[in-house]
Amino acid sequence: KKKQLQLEADAQDQKRRAEESAARYAARLDAKAKNDAIVREEDEKQTQEVMEIMRRAGVVAGVNAPEADEETTQLETNKEVYLHNRPAEEIATAHRGRHFTWFTVDLRRFRNVEYMKGEHIGPEACRFLAQMLRQGVCPRLSHLNLGWNQVKRLGGDALVDTFLKCGSSLLLERLDLRMNHIPPNTIVDLGKAMLRGSLLYLTHLDLRQNMIGSEGAKAIAHCVLAGGFKKLTHLYVMNNQIHDQGITALYKSFTSEEVMCPHIQCVNARDNPITPKVRKSLAPCPVFFQL
Repeated sequence: KKKQLQLEADAQDQKRRAEESAARYAARLDAKAKNDAIVREEDEKQTQEVMEIMRRAGVVAGVNAPEADEETTQLETNKEVYLHNRPAEEIATAHRGRHFTWFTVDLRRFRNVEYMKGEHIGPEACRFLAQMLRQGVCPRLSHLNLGWNQVKRLGGDALVDTFLKCGSSLLLERLDLRMNHIPPNTIVDLGKAMLRGSLLYLTHLDLRQNMIGSEGAKAIAHCVLAGGFKKLTHLYVMNNQIHDQGITALYKSFTSEEVMCPHIQCVNARDNPITPKVRKSLAPCPVFFQL
């Protein structure tokens, strides 16, 4: 009889906890919905204010907006360069000699460039860029921004091969490869290149919104533990289809007893499909490790 009473009490307690959990979840959803409504209302208000200003000025967005400024000539002494592909017809008919260039600028003449940004260049142009870097153009380059350039595996592998062959001669500190459909194999090869002395000065690595998966995350973790990212301060791997094993590997590599990245400030691994059980097991996370 006592056992039956105990079972009934446990069942009631479990039911009560489930109801409390459901109530908390509903409260969170309600609070989120209210917050989203406030944000939408504020956005709508700002949009209407901007539209009112445009109507007073006699301009309607997308209808009679002023024409965009013509692209200014990029001086060869600039410290920044923006890569635009030449028209496809020109590239197809151009002579592929020693002076051939895929872009509207000839990188061989830009010796002072420290920041380089691609403008939707694609995989073939990225492979050409890798070839140029291997030849020693832009020796002062410290920030390479190829985000949203669709370089894919072809361009990514070409870049990694260049990093490997150039070794420590590249002075890159920031590498932005976000949203480029980069697969795990490319990241595995990047880790191998890092372990062989490439990109010694790298502090920022942005790989968000690619397809590196758990295999790519584990390759990064292995490289960290082997001392390949000693100067790394920021790593972004959000939205990369990294599952439990990959996130756990990253967590262990950055929280190991022997500190391999003494200057790390941020490891952002949000928006990856990890289970609640693993998320709970990684608590408490260091401040710099974001899930």
